[in-house]
Amino acid sequence: MTVRPASLSFSRQQRWLPPLQIVTSVVELVATMLVLVVPFAAATGQVAAVTAGTQPHSSHGLDIGGLDRSVRPGDDFYAYANGTWQRGVTIPPDQSSYGVSSIIYGTARDRTRVLLEGLAERPGSEIGDFYASFMDQALRDKEGAVPVLSRIKAIDRVQTKSALAAEMAVLQKEGVDGLFDVIVSVDSTHPARMIPYLEQAGLGLPDRSQYTGNDASSSALRKAYLGYLTTLLDLSGQAHAATRASDVFAFEAKLAAAHWDNETARQVDKTMNLLSPQNLTALMPGFATTGFLDAAELADQRLLVAREPSAFAGEAIAWQDTPLSVLKDWLTVRVLDRYAPYLSTDFSQANFAFAGAAVSGTNEQTALWKRGVTLLDHEVPDAVGRAYVSAYFPPEAKAAIEEIVRNITSAFRQRIEQVSWMDPETKEKALVKLSSFQIVVGCPDAWRDDTRLIIRRDDLLGNVARAEIFAYEEQIASLSRPVDRRQFPYSAAYPLDWATPSLNEIAFTAASLQSPLFDPAADPAINYGAIGAVIGHELSHHFDDQGRKFDASGRLNQWWTRRDITRFTALSQNLRRQYDSYRPFSDVSVNGSLTLGENLADLAGLTASYQAYRLSLGGRSAPVLDGLSGDQRFFLAYAQSYRSKTREQSMRQDILSDEHSPDPQRVDEVRNVDAWYQAFDVQPGQGLYLPPEQRVRIW
Repeated sequence: MTVRPASLSFSRQQRWLPPLQIVTSVVELVATMLVLVVPFAAATGQVAAVTAGTQPHSSHGLDIGGLDRSVRPGDDFYAYANGTWQRGVTIPPDQSSYGVSSIIYGTARDRTRVLLEGLAERPGSEIGDFYASFMDQALRDKEGAVPVLSRIKAIDRVQTKSALAAEMAVLQKEGVDGLFDVIVSVDSTHPARMIPYLEQAGLGLPDRSQYTGNDASSSALRKAYLGYLTTLLDLSGQAHAATRASDVFAFEAKLAAAHWDNETARQVDKTMNLLSPQNLTALMPGFATTGFLDAAELADQRLLVAREPSAFAGEAIAWQDTPLSVLKDWLTVRVLDRYAPYLSTDFSQANFAFAGAAVSGTNEQTALWKRGVTLLDHEVPDAVGRAYVSAYFPPEAKAAIEEIVRNITSAFRQRIEQVSWMDPETKEKALVKLSSFQIVVGCPDAWRDDTRLIIRRDDLLGNVARAEIFAYEEQIASLSRPVDRRQFPYSAAYPLDWATPSLNEIAFTAASLQSPLFDPAADPAINYGAIGAVIGHELSHHFDDQGRKFDASGRLNQWWTRRDITRFTALSQNLRRQYDSYRPFSDVSVNGSLTLGENLADLAGLTASYQAYRLSLGGRSAPVLDGLSGDQRFFLAYAQSYRSKTREQSMRQDILSDEHSPDPQRVDEVRNVDAWYQAFDVQPGQGLYLPPEQRVRIW
């Protein structure tokens, strides 16, 4: 089971992709200066792979050479800040996009590689042996499909659908998707306890709409997916692979028809459905829920959460109407898809051909060592994170970022106090909620004890399975304990930041808090435009269209007045309509409803961080550097923090299913900020100009 905070966590950018493909489209964190990857390489002796787009930088941090001064800031601020860089950069063949996220993740990955390779030279180290097992491709090529055959044979031996449901639960512990994902997280109705969440799953295509979509992209992806399923069955020695793959696809199409769409599934109040095991059985006649829950170690739970209950009902109908042989083949391909990256080269290449090339348009599979680092970040996050923090995150870095966090929090407090649309009694509760936040910087206060995890240098697939089972068992054990707020759900070596409303928490991993995202010695305008906007973004998630539904205790509770909700909704819908109007391609618009929460957070983060920057000046005027005022540097740092170049195929996929808008449109938030107009003398008639009454102002 992948350990993460259920559906109640909102990150500035996180995408959950097939295993090892996340490296091709890693979380889109803020970073700006490509050249600053090099000092780390010099310090460690590890040469960083700088593949594209190095431009001259100013002494204070902005990429001056990346500006395109032929563009007026008021016409296209993204192009003004990034146009020259954009034209000069080349997307590496093993990536679906290249930009700030690639840079910051590349630095973290290079650092982790140094640690892992050193440990791998000394047998007996948990993470060293795990990494060595992944790097031994020759052994995997010799073994072929053998490591996974025992699981396929166990499925073959199943004689009834009830037994198959139990087998599906056993495989769920290893991270194999069945009809559900099982995630243990904080109970949003009772934040002092943990509860199991069941989430719709079982599909191989990225989005439910692609099973029936008439557009050329969906048709091509369906063809590629059918080919992938056929290849998996062929490689594992199954007869009549093409026919069986077609039957599996037909079953998944039935599941897809029952699934909730992304817009509905992000509504936390709609997905917080408490059920008893008996209720779940009544919801899913024809599916052996008792056998599933028993095998999943959930049978003794008094309550669980069914996030999409009507989807579960529809899945049960599809399960009941489908022959056992097809269901067994479906679970077989789910196993093969899960483990393909850890088998012989023919399996991993088939996985890449679909998940990398067909889905994201990536031209080349990521290097083996890069995939190994990503694997360990996800499977043994505490062990890798502990080593990373010890080597690369000194206490002074933690102290410096905590000061900026305090300043952003103070600015956000002032903004709550100043808003005119919120009733006084709601403001008072909002301020109490803000004061109750737990802000975790760099690493958890306590690391998990993983000494019981068995790792073998010659058993990669077994290592992956045991790591997943270890994480699953840890989560099941947490159901009988008080909520432990000291731990991270992610590796501190993986660049990521997130907000968890049920814990009233925001957090930033050590890997995300590095130059060029954050530099204690940098011009304050740059730090506030980059990391400050991230901090404000995460803070504001607790007050966006979903986070506002949680009170100061983390409980799902409507604590706003009806009038506040009406006013906030009206303001939010103005932002939704603004984003609905953006067309990254002539035939595709941004989905303002799907992206609403992230757009709200971007706007709030930008405005709160700008206010914090101005407060940090203490009434003094900021110096003019490279001919730029402090305000200009602030907004340019924000815009350069979203610079990226993305393959069209990947961007189209993101627009369909990602809750974040494309990066250029995220930069367009500046058009709602009065200070940006003043900083760049933006006038009526310019492309981004909005009359003052049309600018969205919320926090």
